[in-house]
Amino acid sequence: MSVLAYCLRTALVLLPAVTLAAPPLSAGVQTEQAAYRYLADYASSHQLADARITVQALPPQRSLPACSAPYAITAADTRFWQRLRFSLRCPGQTSAGEIIVRAELSAAVLVAQQDIPAGQNIDPASVKAETRSLSATPDALGNLAALAGQRTRRPIRTGQVLQQRFLQPQLLVQRGQAVQIVARQGGIEVSVPGEALQSGGRNEVIRVRNSTSKRIISAVVLDAGTVAPADAANAAP
Repeated sequence: MSVLAYCLRTALVLLPAVTLAAPPLSAGVQTEQAAYRYLADYASSHQLADARITVQALPPQRSLPACSAPYAITAADTRFWQRLRFSLRCPGQTSAGEIIVRAELSAAVLVAQQDIPAGQNIDPASVKAETRSLSATPDALGNLAALAGQRTRRPIRTGQVLQQRFLQPQLLVQRGQAVQIVARQGGIEVSVPGEALQSGGRNEVIRVRNSTSKRIISAVVLDAGTVAPADAANAAP
């Protein structure tokens, strides 16, 4: 081995190892990852089992700001999953771009096994879990616990996905029923008899007549036959 070759070999051995930083992912891939995380978090927070997510970023309609670092990505419009809109900004810059993502989320949701009339408490035996796309029903219910204390707001047909908008609290107070108006102030609880002028479920606001003063107030339904003044939680009825 020549002296020159030996010196070159020795120099290469003594050089510190250099790790080349991987270039940032493309803007489209970064946005797809953000969209996937958004839908995964949605499925988790709504207790949706067996969630299946697909995302596809569309080419931006306008040029994005150049960025050598990962973009700061925020959801700009998530009302329609087939057209999720995300804003992309390079850290340290004020200008931003936009990318549209077509997304699909399927999960196990509750489906009616029989027709369920309006105003009826839902029997768990009348529903079953099926995997459905949630694109048209983002408020679909995924577990039986969501039905507790609820009744149907409208008729539900066999095979229809149960959605939160179809439900309302079970009636705990009926119109014309005698109720107790309970108010708390400074650690003191006051209870007077009243008459419900409207029906209502838990946390719903109804009109109630104080049987003693004959005054009509707005009251929140607390429990079966029990309400509290709605305008001031601690006010006397």
